[in-house]
Amino acid sequence: VHIQQLPDQLTLFPVQFASSPMVMDGNVGGCVLSFVDVTERQALERRLEQANRVSSLGRVAAMIAHEFNNVLMGIQPFAEVIRRRPGGDEKIQNAASQILSSVSRGKRVTQEILRFTQPSPPSLKTTVVSEWLDGVLPELRGLAGKRIEIKLDLPAEPVECCCDPSQMHQVITNLVLNARDAVAVEGSIVIALDGHPEQRSWPFGRVPDGMILLSVSDTGAGMPPEVMASIFELLFTTKRSGTGLGLAVAHQILASHHGSIHVSSTLGSGTTFYLVLPRVTQESEPVIEHQRTQAVMVHDVLLVEDELVVAAGIAALLESEGIKVRTVHRGAEAAGAIEAKLPDLVLLDVNLPDISGPDVYHAIAQRWPSLPVIFSTGHTSEARLETSLRARHVGFLRKPYDRETLFRAIEQVVSPAEVEH
Repeated sequence: VHIQQLPDQLTLFPVQFASSPMVMDGNVGGCVLSFVDVTERQALERRLEQANRVSSLGRVAAMIAHEFNNVLMGIQPFAEVIRRRPGGDEKIQNAASQILSSVSRGKRVTQEILRFTQPSPPSLKTTVVSEWLDGVLPELRGLAGKRIEIKLDLPAEPVECCCDPSQMHQVITNLVLNARDAVAVEGSIVIALDGHPEQRSWPFGRVPDGMILLSVSDTGAGMPPEVMASIFELLFTTKRSGTGLGLAVAHQILASHHGSIHVSSTLGSGTTFYLVLPRVTQESEPVIEHQRTQAVMVHDVLLVEDELVVAAGIAALLESEGIKVRTVHRGAEAAGAIEAKLPDLVLLDVNLPDISGPDVYHAIAQRWPSLPVIFSTGHTSEARLETSLRARHVGFLRKPYDRETLFRAIEQVVSPAEVEH
């Protein structure tokens, strides 16, 4: 048998072959062999297998994130109560503040996991961007710390966009945290808004008509081109404690808003992220300023929560403000508790062991249609409750939440006239 010398440059690839006999005069006189290159098919099979593994991992991660949110919700209220205790020991109050800071970090991580593994459609609202930025600015300054100055560069005229404020809050928070980490000692972060970005060119190109542009710029170290090329990839991170989820989630959120996110950076000169969002052009109803007032207060709350530690924490937070709390741990017990004594508010967990929170709400709404209800969950998205949330007296809280967030939600669903004094 003669074996021909193989060439030095040999390319191997997988094939699938089939053989068919050649019959002549009733006898098999040979065969026909056919070979098909299956490289692409095998690559598709591997990608499908990887997608299935990622999907399974996503379900597990979402379950873990939900449970972790409940753990955080069992910690945060008690730390709030300790920190707000008048005349308390300063060291203990500082320790409580450190606990709350860690809870906030854990909350951001779980939000990123849930947002990426179980993306939900945005709950779009007409939003006056400058007013929204003014509202989130104190929180952003707290995240940035004292060594970094945050400035707003806003146009004189109001600019409205169509967005989900909750999801965009997550995007802006992540960008500010990244900017903070990029600034070594002292520096600044500038959040700028352009209502007509189509009138000029940008480092990433031109912006289509009908869009606005929100940018977040820092004076940090900047990024090399190879890092910028991968910055929005899942699990890509340059930080030791990074998850590699934040910018991937931001990219996903902007895409779901029919917008886009871009980055421009120069080593030693800082980084700018550009958010492109749809502009609202039709006439909108005037925005009514909402002033928080301590006069809006409830006296009796029914808490429907199956997690005992979480229920105890929320009850402690409310009771520290002089509010009476009655707790039931099953959805089937809610109607009887309301019938025994009508509360000012029902704080309702979405994921109950016997009856789902939305089903409990529908039963409540049929008998007590004006009773204020706030859904509370560490897992379900706000968009999935959109039908129920259309009612003026129905609100939504994502665990873990702090005291300010809780009472802001209460103010939004309860009017002074509805509270028995």
